[in-house]
Amino acid sequence: MAETVVGTSLQVEGELKSQGDIRIEGGVSGSIETEGSVTIGAGAIVKASIKASNIDIAGTVEGDISTQGHIALSDSASVNGNLQCTELTIARGAKFNGGSSMGKQESTQEEVVVPDNVQATADV
Repeated sequence: MAETVVGTSLQVEGELKSQGDIRIEGGVSGSIETEGSVTIGAGAIVKASIKASNIDIAGTVEGDISTQGHIALSDSASVNGNLQCTELTIARGAKFNGGSSMGKQESTQEEVVVPDNVQATADV
């Protein structure tokens, strides 16, 4: 699957959704969601919530960031928001203002497995 690129001269407002990787070198305001990875370039300015499989940041991000994988902040990164991930790397020189939560994200639904020979009922 091809990478989606938001170039240096491009400003995007609204929802940015993809199934593949996203590279941002310009500006984004709103939200970013993908099944792939997100890379925020050194000159990029992002004012958005971000959900992706992995996230690498070298630019500026204002917003909450969530992933089942890793978040990496390079030495030029500036992040103002909360981070949810399983692995976090913050390089010397990076700026981070917010909270971080590490570990798998908890599901809001419980899964119940019922064997074929058992009838299940529930009162709601």
